[in-house]
Amino acid sequence: MRVYFRRVEVAGIENVPRKSPVIFVLNHPNALVDPAFLLSLAPRRVSFLAKSPLFRMPVLGYFVRAMDSLPVYRPQDEGEDVSKNREVFVAARKLLARGGTIGICPEGVSHDEPRLRPIKTGAARIALAAVSTGEVADLKIVPAGLYYTSKTKFRSAVLLYFGKAIEVTPVELEADGNPPRGAVRELSNRIINHPDLVEARAHAGRAKTDLEKRHRLRAYYTMFYDRMRAQAGSPEHDVNQLAKETQNPVGDIISVPFQFNFNNGGGLGDETFFNLNFQPVIPIHLSNSVTVISRTIVPFDSFPGPSGTRFSGVGDIQQQLFFTPAKSGSLIWGIGPVFSFPTATAEPAKTGTWAAGGGAVVLTMPGPWVIGALVSQLSPLTDAGGQPRTNLFTLQYFINYNFGKGWAFGTAPTLTANWDATGNDRWTVPVGLSISRTLVFNRQPMSLGFQYYRNVQGPDSAPSSQLRFTLSLIFPTKPRAK
Repeated sequence: MRVYFRRVEVAGIENVPRKSPVIFVLNHPNALVDPAFLLSLAPRRVSFLAKSPLFRMPVLGYFVRAMDSLPVYRPQDEGEDVSKNREVFVAARKLLARGGTIGICPEGVSHDEPRLRPIKTGAARIALAAVSTGEVADLKIVPAGLYYTSKTKFRSAVLLYFGKAIEVTPVELEADGNPPRGAVRELSNRIINHPDLVEARAHAGRAKTDLEKRHRLRAYYTMFYDRMRAQAGSPEHDVNQLAKETQNPVGDIISVPFQFNFNNGGGLGDETFFNLNFQPVIPIHLSNSVTVISRTIVPFDSFPGPSGTRFSGVGDIQQQLFFTPAKSGSLIWGIGPVFSFPTATAEPAKTGTWAAGGGAVVLTMPGPWVIGALVSQLSPLTDAGGQPRTNLFTLQYFINYNFGKGWAFGTAPTLTANWDATGNDRWTVPVGLSISRTLVFNRQPMSLGFQYYRNVQGPDSAPSSQLRFTLSLIFPTKPRAK
């Protein structure tokens, strides 16, 4: 979800009780995405009340049951026995009695309207019955609101806001064990008349037409969204700092680079070998003192063949893991294993080699400079036989000077040694320069780069030059609590 949505913000999380049983009531503008957000972003484990047809779907049903969801039998679902809901409500009360939490979308259906639809009374009925029978103590209802700036637009934003908890007081139950209708209606009104929702409806109510109402409500929630971002302390991105962090191979930042390489000359003559590297970098905090940086390299290759043909496909995938101190001094370092898997489908790239080895990175970042090197060695574990195979030493040194407004100038060539080769075919040594710009476009931080390298040493069959364009999507991580 954090890939599809450019920004995911959570506000009001301090309003969620950490130990008391809780019923979350959530608006429902975006089908199955809505409960997915609550499940993944709430500070408590949530069991949802979900419509019963979901439990019968082949794959989705497995996940719904795995999350301890409870089925709701609705009249509009053909063939359902709504009398089974009595058993469901009993199961819900038992879950709450164990200190659990339940998520309910009381509107009953997903919709596109810029307002709450009339809510069902299930949440109020469960809550009142739970506290009035004495099964559950200190039960809270927490209104949760989801707002999408544009739910169908890629790289849009979403806000999940937890409102202040609503107290549930016991009532005298009727003879059949159900809470009185008046009490259910009163509690349902307290949910729908939550102050934030009242403010939103009042803002929209001043509109004279439905179209104006939509515009007013969107403007209100945009204002509300920005206000919550400000309260959460979301700063504007410092492009100069982001530029330096993206140049650090073990930086505490998520980046998704796409590297477009055009290789020609030398043994290729006028032909071009094209390579696209997809290289996601993800920091994983193992503890307060250790972070592991996951760097995956997925190559897509296109080799020139005879008579204008080409051999295209995936190359061997590499996985690099660097363990690094969570807090570094002036010298930053990381060390860990590297792996290569025989995943190539393009014929010239097939090695049939399972390889493993070690890697290390060291760098320093004085002032506007980022200076360092990354080294790795991959040795064959098993091989399908024949050439080529993976027995590769790699050294990449990098020198970058950041001169403001996200611009950087430098060099980062990759030197390689194929230990199975001999003579002049063993080493490939490129030299060249790079220029890049880190910027924020439509609130999405990214980096664009251009590099050119020429081999001063390399196999006779290898290309002599490389032109590289890079696009990196950047997802800054929030500062860790001290």
